[in-house]
Amino acid sequence: MGNAQSSQISSGYAAALARNALTQFNTIMTRVDKPVNPQLKDPPYQDIVSIVQEIPSDKADVIIIGSGIAAAAVAYSVLAEYKRINKPRRVLVIEARDLCAGATGRGNGLLNCAPHEVFHRLRASVGLNRAAALVRFQLANIKVLDELCRKMKWDIAEYRDVDHVEFYFSDRDRDLAFRKVKLLSQWVPEFEIVTYFEQQAQSRFKTNRSVKGAISYDAAVIWPFGFVTSVWNHLLREYKDSLYIMTNTRANSIETLGRDGHGYIVRTTRGKFRCNHLVHATNAFAPSLVRGLRNKMTGILGTATALRPGNSFNNSDMAHGQSWSIAHGKTCDYAMQRPIGLDGPKDIVVSGGFSHATGHGTSMIGGRETDSPSGRVIETWSGVLSATGDILPFVGHLDPSLTGRSPKPRRNKTKKNDYKYYGEWITAGFGGDGLTWAWLSGIALGAMIVGTENFDVKQETGRPGGTVAKWFPKELLPTLERFDERTFGDIALRFVWSILGNQPEGSDDGGHSADGIHQANVDNIML
Repeated sequence: MGNAQSSQISSGYAAALARNALTQFNTIMTRVDKPVNPQLKDPPYQDIVSIVQEIPSDKADVIIIGSGIAAAAVAYSVLAEYKRINKPRRVLVIEARDLCAGATGRGNGLLNCAPHEVFHRLRASVGLNRAAALVRFQLANIKVLDELCRKMKWDIAEYRDVDHVEFYFSDRDRDLAFRKVKLLSQWVPEFEIVTYFEQQAQSRFKTNRSVKGAISYDAAVIWPFGFVTSVWNHLLREYKDSLYIMTNTRANSIETLGRDGHGYIVRTTRGKFRCNHLVHATNAFAPSLVRGLRNKMTGILGTATALRPGNSFNNSDMAHGQSWSIAHGKTCDYAMQRPIGLDGPKDIVVSGGFSHATGHGTSMIGGRETDSPSGRVIETWSGVLSATGDILPFVGHLDPSLTGRSPKPRRNKTKKNDYKYYGEWITAGFGGDGLTWAWLSGIALGAMIVGTENFDVKQETGRPGGTVAKWFPKELLPTLERFDERTFGDIALRFVWSILGNQPEGSDDGGHSADGIHQANVDNIML
């Protein structure tokens, strides 16, 4: 009887929290009078932010839907791979809003995958060896972005190496994190994480006595909007006869064609366009055009705030070479500062906050209450992140059973190889960590589309050497076998436990981001 009553109470509590979450979500989704554009008031490359190019005809070999870092990487790769085989093809990019106006442009720019947490989350599902490979793939993404910014002289991207520090406010959180760090060091020994107990952390980082411990490791920071617009600016000039971009153009529907040499028709607000390959690089919005993904991935509302730092903070060492995160329970908030320029100290960008503000999340969006003094809060904005059932992105060819579309094969081509000539592809579901997944995922996808994934190439700017299989984790491929194992129910369970603040009985995961999503809780869950 007691167990039945307890179960009933728990179910009722969870239902009440879910109703509260829905109320909070509906409030947040009510459009404010003057929505904030987080890409500064004076963005770089203003000539391409709202670009709408006239395409010579309604035909393209590849259409990419989206214009964030994932889409930019795919375009970078596809155009380079076609050039490699001396077969230039037309690429059309369709973006519903301004260039890079989605989750990429709204992120805080912290290039930090929290490798000890990623390894811990993945080791049970993919094994220790493959978990290590996935961590190395994320670290390789950071390295290649550094290389790109240096070699291409994209100073506007504001890339810089930092020492990332994670603070803990309880002995339990600290000890759990230290155990995860120890295990990671056994499988990824080349990546060093330094641990600090209470007094060491307080002395090293000049904190108050609330801090019970800390860890630090190499990470980086970038301005995502500046980086992605630098990529598009470069591609538009390098491939001016092959690349076309249409911003403020929404893709409404997709249809299949017959044997006219093109596999798909994409109907947009600017007319219809035909293509052989269609790439879904819209992250959380991919299920709107791929029905089979609707119970495989979901959207999550994340927030960020730009703050003006105080004078003491600006003059400290912390303002220059560090980024920070504050762990509390299963979630974590992040902070980083843009580089100090000639006009003085730059903003501190803080993301998270929802994770420990149950019942107060809407007040953190801004625009619905009296703002803080103008001398501190500069901007507050939100964006939609995306997560999959197994916490890994979807990168690769989409089976027709997921899209509901199967173009007729070209004459003399077998069904087995259809996707080499016609296909829908995806790179999405990055769980809020897109900056450490998306670039190399897009590079790999571009080679798959062109059919050069088995070419053993030398290392190039923005692309590792060797075949794609040598450096791209197979766990990211959106295979039907993978979809059979994980459904939306897995995501829902993680969110429920995140809301309740407890893991299921028997779980040893008390660290932050246990659900694989850094900012998911009652206030920003998408129902």
